[in-house]
Amino acid sequence: MGSDKPKHMTLIDVWNSFLVKFSVFYPSTNDEDEVLLRGIKYNVDNKLTKSNESIPWLQNKYGQNMQVFESQVLISNDDLKFDLNKQILPVEYTYILNR
Repeated sequence: MGSDKPKHMTLIDVWNSFLVKFSVFYPSTNDEDEVLLRGIKYNVDNKLTKSNESIPWLQNKYGQNMQVFESQVLISNDDLKFDLNKQILPVEYTYILNR
């Protein structure tokens, strides 16, 4: 036999991870060029994928064909560092061009 009274619940919404997309525009004419992202996760280099398509507005803006290098990185709560006030510390990373 059920109750006619509504049940009250508390929902604690905690995210476990989020996806970050990195994009770099670079005037690459060499098919061997690679762009790496260093420092996001465990100091491992993440290779950015080079787009095969040129983007007309970038060519108009910069006066030359710009290639887009992109990567998506899944970052979890465990990857983040917090200060004593439980504020997220900045994440430092660098882009590296390999020729």
